[in-house]
Amino acid sequence: MKSSSLAGAIGTGSASSRERERERASASASASASASASHQLAEFRSFGGQDMFIHEKIVPLKLDLRVNNTVVRDTFLWDISNFESDPEEFAVTLCNDLDVADPEVAPAITVAIREQLYEIATQSVSAVKEAKLGKKGRRGYELSKGGNNALDVSRYFGSKGSGVIRKRKDWYMNGPTVDVLTNEEVGTLEELNSRFRRKLDEKEDSFLQG
Repeated sequence: MKSSSLAGAIGTGSASSRERERERASASASASASASASHQLAEFRSFGGQDMFIHEKIVPLKLDLRVNNTVVRDTFLWDISNFESDPEEFAVTLCNDLDVADPEVAPAITVAIREQLYEIATQSVSAVKEAKLGKKGRRGYELSKGGNNALDVSRYFGSKGSGVIRKRKDWYMNGPTVDVLTNEEVGTLEELNSRFRRKLDEKEDSFLQG
């Protein structure tokens, strides 16, 4: 009986020891995660009040996409300083104004807008970090020589003559366009895209083999 009781006590002690080890490991992981989150939050706050290198916070966006049989093209300006601007609401309104019947078009437009805004935000934060390190901007955009160090968005999205940003005199001439393709046109377009992809794959294979 004594040896049985002793074995039970040892087993209980071992279980308690393992439980304490798991608790310590869990506490250590939580502390590490908390420290990491605190570091990221501190880094984010360090950018507070700094110029995000976006001139007037107005950026040009471009749509050129096909969803099923519907093709949508448009270029417009977006105020990223207005946090009430909602890509989803914009997409739904645009589709309603253009009488787009396909319910998959609005979500596709929303995704296209969000991807462009995310890319702009990512590059803006990178520009802030580089400025803090005393480096010049990289990756296709250049910092203004003026005191505001604004991002030349027209250069990033293309030359000033590319037509990405509408001129005031062209506001009533240019606008969003919607084309509804026939099934035959869609088939032809997909066949051309398929041929183009095959050619790219062949070139890539020949390059790797060479």
